[in-house]
Amino acid sequence: MTSSTPHIRSTTVPRTAVCTSINTARACLIVLMILVHITQWGDHYPQAKLGILSFMMPAFLFVTGMLLNVQKGLGDFLRYLRGILVPYVVLVSAFAVLSCFLPVRGGLTALTLAGVWERVAVTSIGPYWFLRNMFFCSVIWYAVYHLLKRRMDSAGRLFVYGAALLAFTLAWPFEMTTASAFYYYIGVVAREALGRYDRVVVGSPWAILLLFGIVVWPAAWDWMQISVPVMAYCALSFTAWADQRLASACPSLHRGVQYVGMNTLPIYLLHPVFTMAAKFYAPLFGWDPTSLAFTLVTLAVATAGCLALALVLDRTRLSWLLGRPCLLRRLKVGSIN
Repeated sequence: MTSSTPHIRSTTVPRTAVCTSINTARACLIVLMILVHITQWGDHYPQAKLGILSFMMPAFLFVTGMLLNVQKGLGDFLRYLRGILVPYVVLVSAFAVLSCFLPVRGGLTALTLAGVWERVAVTSIGPYWFLRNMFFCSVIWYAVYHLLKRRMDSAGRLFVYGAALLAFTLAWPFEMTTASAFYYYIGVVAREALGRYDRVVVGSPWAILLLFGIVVWPAAWDWMQISVPVMAYCALSFTAWADQRLASACPSLHRGVQYVGMNTLPIYLLHPVFTMAAKFYAPLFGWDPTSLAFTLVTLAVATAGCLALALVLDRTRLSWLLGRPCLLRRLKVGSIN
């Protein structure tokens, strides 16, 4: 490669690299995800729900793209894919069956094998579309990276990956939008270019001002507008600043936040159990017309309940039903690997 050739350095980050801010970001994003799936809160504050959705999932897709390590061997990568695909198939199938008996958006009108397969293979159901997008985006990048790593520099591979993602979202029948693939792609590009999360996301308390200044405008919520990546970056920047302050002001709480951030996957997989069950104790909060007390309790119950249920599944080895020998990860200093 000549000196004039554009080059993005492919960065390998040591597993010991300290980067707690990415776990704090993931913890905040997963709590927001639970929040928008609390039906009563969404009914009371529909505009707030839509505003949060406008930047929350793009930020999550970006972080997930940054976390993808394609330098794994094929065996390790296939195990990674198993941990995505198996829970997706199991939980989407369960949601499809459940939708025949309970009101679920996009549910089945009749229980048929063809209907369940269509939800799994094409349209998805429930909150699990994110896993399907992770699967396809990671498979395409892994294939492009290893097929072209001796033929192209990093910039060339990233351009080919972007073109492959675009073609896939436009040509295949799976309902994966170009916008969702774009935010994952930007995360991959950021990892290749800069490596560490804290080199990409710089913490600032002032980011919250710009975030609030944009999110109040419904016209800015379209994922294909520049306002959305700006909001997503502002949210991540603010959580990076909060991570630094929390680590020095309250180390014990910081460790708790880190633990939640390390275990966003089991919370994501299991939280519908608790958000749907919340309707049974919702009448106890009839005294609160704002639904805020109910919402705070449900957030706490869902977060703690997911971690507890994941522990039970691990101890009974039932976590294999979700494609993983262990759902919970032990608390350790965050890295992007």
